[in-house]
Amino acid sequence: MGTIATIGVGVATPDEVRTYVGIYGVPIDSNEVSLEQPSGTFGIEYDPIDHVRLFGEHHSSPMSCQDDPGLNMAGVKFFVPLSSDATIYTGVAVHDEGFDSNNELRNPIIISGIEVGTEGVKLYTEYMTDTYNFDSGRVQAGVKFFFR
Repeated sequence: MGTIATIGVGVATPDEVRTYVGIYGVPIDSNEVSLEQPSGTFGIEYDPIDHVRLFGEHHSSPMSCQDDPGLNMAGVKFFVPLSSDATIYTGVAVHDEGFDSNNELRNPIIISGIEVGTEGVKLYTEYMTDTYNFDSGRVQAGVKFFFR
């Protein structure tokens, strides 16, 4: 249901607003987020100015369907282009620690990564952690499919 809604919102909103669905794996286990592999994500993003992206995102395990409510967060990322199809980024996000009961992340959440690809499909790798346990974060790598 979330995937269908994400695609619908992407098609119905202005081109500046992008939605995406993705799938990723976690090569190094993390105690901070408990999601079975592979995990999925869907989200929405908007760039109000160059190099700044606002986003909302949901992560869950479509293979298990037992991680309700998953991980839900909203935040801002700052981008630096490396080439015409590659960027590095870092950002900060927050989530409702009481609602998102399947993880140990505390606010704020720090996210850093790299993405490579076109407007329609991007490969990415990112590190997600909180400021309290910076060295025990989560590395994830996957693909996102974008809708406008």
